[in-house]
Amino acid sequence: MKKVILSLLVAMFFSATVAVASQEQTQTSYAYMTDFRVGSPMVGAIAGGNIEIEAEAIHVPNASNSIGVRHEPVEDMPFIGRLRTRVFPSDNYFIGAGVMAPVEFEGYEYGFVAAELGAMANLTPNITLGARTYYAYSDIEGDVTAANDELAIQQAGIDANLGVSLFPIHASLGGGSGMFESVLTAESGTEYELNDQTYNYITGAVSYNVSDRTRLSYSQNFTNGGKFQHWTFNATQSF
Repeated sequence: MKKVILSLLVAMFFSATVAVASQEQTQTSYAYMTDFRVGSPMVGAIAGGNIEIEAEAIHVPNASNSIGVRHEPVEDMPFIGRLRTRVFPSDNYFIGAGVMAPVEFEGYEYGFVAAELGAMANLTPNITLGARTYYAYSDIEGDVTAANDELAIQQAGIDANLGVSLFPIHASLGGGSGMFESVLTAESGTEYELNDQTYNYITGAVSYNVSDRTRLSYSQNFTNGGKFQHWTFNATQSF
């Protein structure tokens, strides 16, 4: 009898441990993906008064979102889409914003708002150094771990990038640090909080100018030494 009770206690502890770890991993993964990282490479002097509008698609890697002993598969979001804009009030300084009105897609509803402030300096005619700071807030409703979950994420960070222009191709490499807090409200009403979580990342990007004012970009993101990886695709129009 004692062995049976002990076995049950061990099983309960293991199940609870798996549940906490899985929820932390799920919240952390979504925070890494919804971060407001550099979109397309910005290389060379950009004249004051210019505006950029950018459509962004973020890859959602396959992941196991099972909680505890739950074995039913959870279908992840196929991708995350949102809009970005940058305004250059003077040469090489910019302010930016990101937005996604809450729209349901494939069973998920994703809302997003963000802001950034950055500067660029030309080291040579073809090499540019840039730095930014940003804040972002995301709200996701859907099958995060089960039906009707809600995940709210606040994050802020700072990064720097070095860009090289070989027109019409541009490339950049940079890194930064971020911090996030998130609250996962499960279908049962239980809340799981993660506070003051820090992480580091590296982003490599390459873009191609389709025209003087239109470029397409691909970025590869490596978070916490490459333990988490995802890519983004951006289409940028300048005015």
